Amino acid sequence: YDIFQKVSCIDYDAGDYVSILTPPKNIIDETKHLVKPNTILLHMEATVRLRMTSPERWIEIMKLLIEKGFNIGIIDHQGKAAAIEEYINKLGVMGVDTTRIQNLSAFSESITHGISLFTHCKGGIVVDSTFAHIGGAIKKPTVVLCGPYPAYNVVDKYETVVGMEKPPEWNECGNAPCYYNSQVHLCPYLLAQQAPGCMTIIDSKSVVDTLVSQIEKYSK
Repeated sequence: YDIFQKVSCIDYDAGDYVSILTPPKNIIDETKHLVKPNTILLHMEATVRLRMTSPERWIEIMKLLIEKGFNIGIIDHQGKAAAIEEYINKLGVMGVDTTRIQNLSAFSESITHGISLFTHCKGGIVVDSTFAHIGGAIKKPTVVLCGPYPAYNVVDKYETVVGMEKPPEWNECGNAPCYYNSQVHLCPYLLAQQAPGCMTIIDSKSVVDTLVSQIEKYSK
């Protein structure tokens, strides 16, 4: 929003143009019974690896959410449902209570279904991708993990969304924030077959505590 305002040389309040989404009532009603009460939506994958954190970090986040009494719903497009089901089964071996985890991808027939499923969740923890912006557009308490891009570039205009990024003093790669997107070959962590350091440095407990604060502030 801010960049467009500058290059267009138009004086306006960017906050007046934040997207608003209202899914069709029939799909909202259709999906309502599919989501368990007190569910936190997790969207863990982005289009590029640069904006994804490590599997270990997600496991920490899941365990903390379950300790706080939440259920978890993992979302992606329906084509990923089988892979996510297999992933959930493996989580049990890693000490995660899989009875509290739901594969919402199985019900995500379209982007409209995905949006509707999110409306029935208590909140969400997501990466800088689709559901970061959906969370803002449906005014759902959401925490977004922001890596290559600073949080203000990603979700600054969304009232109910908080972007969490690396600590200001962290710059182990020498480029943070790098603003890379498809340039995965420039990330030293990905070259070493590791999750990006700017993502894994984000503290799991802080993420969960921030989401709880957002829920307390904005949940109806």
